[in-house]
Amino acid sequence: MLFLPESARFLVQKGKLKEAEATLIKITGQNDITAELREISETLNKETEYSSNGFLHMVRQIYRSVPVKRVIAIGCALQAFQQLAGINTVMYYSTTMIPRP
Repeated sequence: MLFLPESARFLVQKGKLKEAEATLIKITGQNDITAELREISETLNKETEYSSNGFLHMVRQIYRSVPVKRVIAIGCALQAFQQLAGINTVMYYSTTMIPRP
């Protein structure tokens, strides 16, 4: 652990951009790491935005998504069909209804 550099993400989060740049150059071996630094900064900004808005706001955003609504509707419909069709009862009592030879 003594020889491992601190992560670039941690350094950017603490505002130490020069050290983060040096760490990325050392890890990747490339001199042009501006895109990676920008991506790290954007990710950190989004994370702080989500955490400041709260958990409930994040859950609301997830459920506003059309694909998520579609998946939830399909799941609820399948569950209702199983209950209405009685397949759970058949599966539970099948061992006592079908006699062994």
